[in-house]
Amino acid sequence: MLRQKLRPSRAQFDPWEAVRGTDIALVYRPLPPRIHGLYSRSMGVSIVILNDHMTEIEERCALTEEIYHYLYRAGNFVGPFVSYGDQLRAGKGERQALQWVASTLVPGDEFGELVPEGLSVEELADYFRVTPWLILAKFEFVKAANAEFMRWLETRR
Repeated sequence: MLRQKLRPSRAQFDPWEAVRGTDIALVYRPLPPRIHGLYSRSMGVSIVILNDHMTEIEERCALTEEIYHYLYRAGNFVGPFVSYGDQLRAGKGERQALQWVASTLVPGDEFGELVPEGLSVEELADYFRVTPWLILAKFEFVKAANAEFMRWLETRR
């Protein structure tokens, strides 16, 4: 059974490695508990500020999201978010950022292989080295994409 053979995910995206060699200044500071990270670019300088009270897993997810903002210059801080649903309903740029993080850290092929195995949200989060919150967001994105595809398919019949 796949559940017994779980090994670390093939998704080995390392956001700390991705930041090396860029013009991003990575800074750790105390931030309010619900703020995990901030990205800003001013006068040619990019800075990512991460909350210094996060676990490594939370930091991995937050830094990946700030990398999205760096790469695509999209979205604004509109939090703090109380739940993943709040962020899903947030501005388009934040939703796109979250979707990019979910697809980067939780690849669809692996996710699709594991979900039928009946793993819990926590087990999936451990496997992908992400927060349970991000797994729930991934489920929402997959559900929305499938619904969109089914609507498209209906128009073709």
